Amino acid sequence: MSADSHPFVGTTHRPPLSSSAATVALIAAISITGCSGDSDEPSAIDTVAPTVSTGPLPADGTATPIGATPDTVGTGPATGYFAGAEDIPITFTLPDGWKNNGWGVIKGDPIVGLIFINVANIYSDSCPPVQVDPPVGPTVDDLASAWASLPAFDATEPSDVTVDGFDGKYIEFTVPDYNETECPYGMFRLMREAGGDGDYWAQGPNQHNTLRILDVAGTRLVIGTGNFPDTSQQDRTEIAEILDSIQIG
Repeated sequence: MSADSHPFVGTTHRPPLSSSAATVALIAAISITGCSGDSDEPSAIDTVAPTVSTGPLPADGTATPIGATPDTVGTGPATGYFAGAEDIPITFTLPDGWKNNGWGVIKGDPIVGLIFINVANIYSDSCPPVQVDPPVGPTVDDLASAWASLPAFDATEPSDVTVDGFDGKYIEFTVPDYNETECPYGMFRLMREAGGDGDYWAQGPNQHNTLRILDVAGTRLVIGTGNFPDTSQQDRTEIAEILDSIQIG
């Protein structure tokens, strides 16, 4: 999958409410295409550009004007959003050569990087895609334990984590060595976005994922990362640097 394709499909990436209320795949990459419900076939590209602030701050310290596209490559302070919770902005430092798509920070082919998403449900079987039924409960612990119940991913036991003062749970899991030809459109789906039809899917077999599942003022939000066994040490280090620079709200 090239760096111009993305692990989200959705029609509900709504613009943020204001400059302080804003919306960003592991893991990977990200353009936004549409799908209807659980249909396997992507439909038209969402034509509504997210309204977010992004890019290096000018010398006067003011942010890039609202309405600027988040689809940028650059270095310095950048602003994104959680897909499915567009009223909660997230800021971070963008290293050289990385692309900020608003709801994710990505690089390379296969794509590696970070995603920011409000998760409604996960997939128990992705070829063909089947969502967990009943859906995952609303709490941080519900989502963390749901991954542990899916043996195909061999998820780690949840551990405590804090990001920018927000507490949550941390888990890791690895996508199985699946056959892409057996998945609809080659998509091994992992998570469903809250409030819409957006999905996040793996960028390839054996993708290693980390999830920081946070309680942000009562909303469960996920910061995910994704890489592969041959991902360079430099890229791994820069993913860690982006994580360390994150501020929420």
